[in-house]
Formats: sequence, structure tokens, C-alpha cells
Amino acid sequence: MDVKKLPPSQSFVTIQPEGKVMLSALCQSEDGEGTILRVWNTTDEPIDAKIKTTLPFKSAAKLNMGETELVDELKLSGGTLTVPMRKAEIATIKFK
Repeated sequence: MDVKKLPPSQSFVTIQPEGKVMLSALCQSEDGEGTILRVWNTTDEPIDAKIKTTLPFKSAAKLNMGETELVDELKLSGGTLTVPMRKAEIATIKFK
């Protein structure tokens, strides 16, 4: 199978800093009322992940891994948000 990589200009989601924060999942939320994005801070230091999406979401929130508890409301502006992450954290973001 030949796998090709989309350039950032054609991606649904771009994540910075590149190489330090990795996308681990993009799927429908368990409650069916949004889209879940999971990202992993691969470093041993806290960082601010910058996530940009071309999809027409209106809000974003950081949830626990089970998608049942709100951890933090996130400001989504122009399709971009900043997610503060602890070292080696896997963050669950719900977009609506």
C-alpha cells in the first residue's frame, strides 16, 4: 500500500509544535454530539499545543479520557486553539 501525506494546506487538522505533539485519534464523541481529537505531548516538559482545524466547529473543551468530565473550556478563534499540556500528557479535546 502506498501511503501519501497531505500537505498542511489540505489537512483537516494541523498541530504545533510539530514533532512534539502527535495526533493519536480523531473520531466521533461517545455521546454523538461532537468530534474528539486526542493529542499526545511526546516531551518530558509542559508545552502549549497549537491546534488549527479547517472544519467548521464553534466550540472546544478539554475533557477527561472517558469523555465524561470537563477539564477546561478552550477558546476557539478562527479555527485555532491553544491547549496547555503537562509532560507526556494525552489530552482529549471535544469540538462541537
